[in-house]
Amino acid sequence: MWLTAIVTLGWALSTLAPAARAEFTSGQMLADFSFKAADGTTVSVQRQQDRLLLNQGQTKTQPKALVVHVFQPDCPQCQAEMKALEALAKDYGGKGVTVLGVAHRGDAEAVKSVGQQLGITYPLLTGTGSEFAKKFAAGDALAITDGTGVVRFQQVGYSAGDKAGAGDEKVWRRDLDDLLAGKPMAQDTIERERLKVGDRIFAVRLDSLMTGKPMSLALEDGRLAFRDDAGRVLHPKVVVGMFSRY
Repeated sequence: MWLTAIVTLGWALSTLAPAARAEFTSGQMLADFSFKAADGTTVSVQRQQDRLLLNQGQTKTQPKALVVHVFQPDCPQCQAEMKALEALAKDYGGKGVTVLGVAHRGDAEAVKSVGQQLGITYPLLTGTGSEFAKKFAAGDALAITDGTGVVRFQQVGYSAGDKAGAGDEKVWRRDLDDLLAGKPMAQDTIERERLKVGDRIFAVRLDSLMTGKPMSLALEDGRLAFRDDAGRVLHPKVVVGMFSRY
């Protein structure tokens, strides 16, 4: 995560509003979609006679569960999540679970390239420019549906945790085990900590992307203090900051 801070004399402390999140909604039906896979095959998902129908070229299946990941090819966080989903696809593919990735940005070549780079074997689809993709253009989202197409779990973003098996994938696997066994799923989402309007800004200490030297933004003696990479201390009236996962 990095911080871009634009600081000039005479600014006032800004209010940080949370960006709109793009996400699926637990309990709602997954929208139908149809996109091209990296190999040129058309892959579509639709609901037919109260069942989820997956068409992959000439092959038609009715998965017991569907995992859909909406991603950006050049996003490191998305790529880490794709690796975890690849392991999930291999472990649960024989149990009736299908994993699909839908790119909301980038062309078919970019999608194909990242798939080859990461060794992804589940279908990666190019949805760029579609209404489906535009809905999730603010960030990566993931949904797990049951065999009828109802979203039973959703999340935004990804955390690998502090050790193998301790991150988001632990929740996916537990929920899929429950779903396949006909039990209520333990979780329908993973909450992320976010800044809200009215929150007090937390201390940020990171190296400058330009010089590699440390910078910081923190409250000191009740005043906002910005220390730049030259060691100068400013007490701005406004700070405009952007936090990014990339």
